[in-house]
Amino acid sequence: MDGRVCIDQIVVTETYSSGIPKLATPTNLLAPSTNYFGFTLSWYPVTYATNGYTVTLSPAEGNSGVTVSGTTATMTGLAEGATYDVSVVAKGDGTGTDDSEAATLLGVKTLTAPPVSEPDLMYTVSASALTVSWSAQNAAAFSVLAWTNKPVNIASQNFASYAANGTVPEGWIFENGRNHYTWSDAPVDFRASGSSQVDQWIGTPEFGGPVSKVSFHLRKVSAVTGTFKVYGSTGSTNQADWVEIKTLTNGEIDTGDYSIEEFENGDSLAEAGFTRLFFRAVKSAGAFAFGTFSVTGTGVGKEPVYLTGYGPSPTDVNTTSVTFANPVVGETYYVEVTATGLSGRTESKTISVPVPAASYPAVISVK
Repeated sequence: MDGRVCIDQIVVTETYSSGIPKLATPTNLLAPSTNYFGFTLSWYPVTYATNGYTVTLSPAEGNSGVTVSGTTATMTGLAEGATYDVSVVAKGDGTGTDDSEAATLLGVKTLTAPPVSEPDLMYTVSASALTVSWSAQNAAAFSVLAWTNKPVNIASQNFASYAANGTVPEGWIFENGRNHYTWSDAPVDFRASGSSQVDQWIGTPEFGGPVSKVSFHLRKVSAVTGTFKVYGSTGSTNQADWVEIKTLTNGEIDTGDYSIEEFENGDSLAEAGFTRLFFRAVKSAGAFAFGTFSVTGTGVGKEPVYLTGYGPSPTDVNTTSVTFANPVVGETYYVEVTATGLSGRTESKTISVPVPAASYPAVISVK
């Protein structure tokens, strides 16, 4: 044995002291008041802590805030039903006193509110009254919007929900690639490839009257081999019933806004009586993007007319039903009920209530 010693690692720790005495560690940390998204914290005052206190929250939420006032702190912007640790340090003045050690309160939990769900709407309708009712739930509060629709001569769609997360607008039919673009003026994609996706199309909802003009934005995303076609029907979604209105070849298409008021042969679109439109890309290469859509024509769109006291902003109600006197025969009423839970979370449901020509008591449950 040669007497050698082998050392794998050496860790040198240097402890430095400023020579300034530390303030006493805060004591008696308490969280006497919690809510769904925050809590308050209190502690005993520390002698000579004239510079106040530093309060640290763990984990720190992205939108959380800590406000310190004397020997209390208020935490806001936290998650509902979550657990946090919170520490308090008394701040020294840097000359006569140094910061204290941290005092930590573990496991402070925010409150969890009972859940809310979509209201389970039911209605009764007669010649004299229309009533919409629902069940109470978990101390939720309720608000109501109610309206009828009047025909207007324009309807539009910006596809904002599709651009944001791929949600197809209500009433539309999308048989496209379902791989949306983020362009606000043209989020609807005709870009899928492969034999099953070469022929792609989308269809509008059925409008309330005949279309006399259609406008849209079309973007030529890349070199395209194929065509972009516009069709109409008198309501049917069956492709056998589509009537071709316009064909754009890849050589004719530039990125821009398009408006169509007549067929290729010059006949007026208004005279065709189309209440539904379809847009189809048949291609073997490249891609189109579509958006900023609108149509004009007699009664093609709908505009809400709010019932007195129930719109355009939601009206808070202290009951689980609303009644409207003397509903108009032949009219359809729309009632939206929103349940708001104790923590502010909401769930909404809309019911449509037709008033038949021969009104009689009826009960229909919509789940």
